[in-house]
Amino acid sequence: MKKNNQGSLRNQGNRGLKKIAVVGLMICLSFATGCSKESKKETEAETKMETADQSLEEFMLQESIALTEKIDAMAEDTELMQLYITMDTLLEKGKIIGEQDYTTPVKAYQISYNAEDLIKFLSEESEITGEWSTERKELIENKVTASNIFNIINSQKGAEFLALSSLLTYKKGYQMPSDWKENCIIYLVYEGDYSSMTGFQKIGDGVIEGVSTIVETNEDLIEQLEQFGLKVTELKL
Repeated sequence: MKKNNQGSLRNQGNRGLKKIAVVGLMICLSFATGCSKESKKETEAETKMETADQSLEEFMLQESIALTEKIDAMAEDTELMQLYITMDTLLEKGKIIGEQDYTTPVKAYQISYNAEDLIKFLSEESEITGEWSTERKELIENKVTASNIFNIINSQKGAEFLALSSLLTYKKGYQMPSDWKENCIIYLVYEGDYSSMTGFQKIGDGVIEGVSTIVETNEDLIEQLEQFGLKVTELKL
C-alpha cells in the first residue's frame, strides 16, 4: 500500500510540474521578443563555417562547447559582471558558475523542437477551452525560439536565476551547413551544478544562429522536456 501511495504522490508531483510548465510557457511566449534580425551579410562577416570533414552533429557539439566556454569567461570576469549586476547574491552565484570547468561535458542530448509540437502541447494542457484559431497559433509560432525554451526552463528556478541566465548568454551566426535539417537545442551536461543549452536555428536565407545559456544541472530535465512533446536524442561524445 505504501508503494501505491508513493506512486500517487509522484504522479501528483508530475502533474504539478506540468502545470507550472504550461503557465511558464504561456508567460514566456507572451512576453518574448522575436527572432534575431541579424542580416546574412553581417552573419557571414562574423564567421564562416568550415564543414569539409565535419558532420552536422560534430559541428553543433563543437560550437556548443565553444559558446559555453564564452559564457564561462563572462562569469569569470567579476568586473564585467558588476557592470550589469548590483545584487550581491547574483554576483556570488555568477562567480560560482564561473568557477566550474566547461571544457568536457559528460553527456550531450539533441532536443528537436517545432511550433506544431508546442502548440499541440499547449492546446491540450492549458485551461483555454475551445478550438484554437489560426491567428492564435500563428502568434505562438512566431515566439517559438530556443531562447524562449531556455526561459521556460530557468524560470522554474526563480526570478533571480532567470535574470542571471538571461545575462549569461552568448550567440554567434554561421553559414547554414549543407546538411542542415531543423532547429534544435544541444544540451550539454557537466559534472557540477551547472550545465548548458545551445540552440541552433535558422534566422535567414542560408543563415543559422547559435545561442547558448547556462541551466542548472537537473536529472529530471529530459523527462520534463519529453512531456512538452519534444524529441530528445542522446548524442555520442
